[in-house]
Amino acid sequence: MSKQQRTILVLGAVVLVIGTVLWVVFSRPENTQAEAVVDRGDVTRSITVSGYLEADNVADLSFPQSARITALLVREGDWVSAGDVLATTGNGALAAERRAASANVTEAVAARDELLNGLTLEARAVSGSTVAQAAEALATTRVTEANRVAQARANLYSTDLVARSTDAKEDATRPTVSGSYQCKESGVYTLQVYRSNADSGYSLRISGLESDTKSVSYTQPVAIGDCGLSVQFTEGDLYSNSVWEITIPNENSSTYLSRLRTYELTVAQAEQNITAAEYTYQLAQDVATRDTAAPRVEAMLAANAAVVSAQANLERIDALLGDEVLVAPFDGIVSNITTREGETATGPVLSVVANDRFTLIARIPEIDITRVKTQQPAVVFFDAARDTPITASVSYIAPTASVIDGVSYYETSLTLQSYPDWLRDGLNADIDIEIENQTDVLRIPTRFISTEKEATVLVRKGNTIASSSVNILLTGTDGYAAISGLKEGDTVVAP
Repeated sequence: MSKQQRTILVLGAVVLVIGTVLWVVFSRPENTQAEAVVDRGDVTRSITVSGYLEADNVADLSFPQSARITALLVREGDWVSAGDVLATTGNGALAAERRAASANVTEAVAARDELLNGLTLEARAVSGSTVAQAAEALATTRVTEANRVAQARANLYSTDLVARSTDAKEDATRPTVSGSYQCKESGVYTLQVYRSNADSGYSLRISGLESDTKSVSYTQPVAIGDCGLSVQFTEGDLYSNSVWEITIPNENSSTYLSRLRTYELTVAQAEQNITAAEYTYQLAQDVATRDTAAPRVEAMLAANAAVVSAQANLERIDALLGDEVLVAPFDGIVSNITTREGETATGPVLSVVANDRFTLIARIPEIDITRVKTQQPAVVFFDAARDTPITASVSYIAPTASVIDGVSYYETSLTLQSYPDWLRDGLNADIDIEIENQTDVLRIPTRFISTEKEATVLVRKGNTIASSSVNILLTGTDGYAAISGLKEGDTVVAP
């Protein structure tokens, strides 16, 4: 191909490119710029650092000198309690004896605590309920027995009552006695009859057990007091100046002795029943007092002595074992077993990790450290579970720096607000520490703000787009800026 032909081809390509660009530019719709609406919300500024999780309690356990492991009593992943024997280089039987001694200490302490604390709340409630039931039963028994005694006394005092004249020559018909005597006192009613202006022509003067004055009646009984007895006289007889006596009870009755025995037996049974109810109530009170009272000094001395004895036995076994056992220093999970049973241990044998509490460690570079303070909130994204963020807060900032590659870093501790089961010692994480936050402010996306000379935005009003100045109150790391100078609902256009 000649030089002239190549030139023509190049010029043609250039013309084609220019034509394409011009077509694209002039054929675009007029309004393709992105828009946003000014709204109210939160704007947060944070710094992001990396960190790692560290168990609060981690112990690498080893024997003080190299020795052959005779018993490895745990496996990786086992949960152990403080004081559990994990491995031994000595007598296995002695290690078993130590476990029994440790259990005895736990049992003695529990027995002492139970003695000191007394009954549980549920047992105390049952004891109190028993006292209340006994008190209610005693009150019921007293009322029931009082009614039975009153009924027996009424039968004794009210049966076969008669009015007898004090004059052996009295020939008037004796008054008829009726009703049931309800009072407790025994004795005599004296009825003196005298003439009066009553319809019957006579009246009564009552004395003795009760005192009163009543008109004599032939047609109906007349009450002679408030204890329940009444008398009725016979019409046509002459009662003037006659005197009549009613003896309570009527000891001359043929049934008196049997009713008297019934009454005495009822009284005796009532006393027995009330005494039994009183004893039951007192017993319930004594049991409740015993159950809720502080333990006796002698009992506490015995319980403390049992604890001391169990602890001394454990210490004795520990002294025999000496450096021949590894013991769990706290509750945790066994991990990183490096030496097996029968092998010679020359370094750490295993680790115990308390898997319930962790501290998140972050290193803050000196450029950011002045903006970090304790109690600041943070969000943590673990590499092992990126979709499960955990909230945290700054709890400690080291006062001195560590220099890494010429940069000063300050070790900072953060406390997690929750501890999922999947957390493990050594997990890596990204940490967003919130250093500033404004809530319920006017905000727009940061990318809509131009800051060449001053902060401006393009505001659309109808078909018109005009530049407007704004004040930036806070530029967040969440993609928003808190601003003033616009109104909520204004539409801004991307520059």
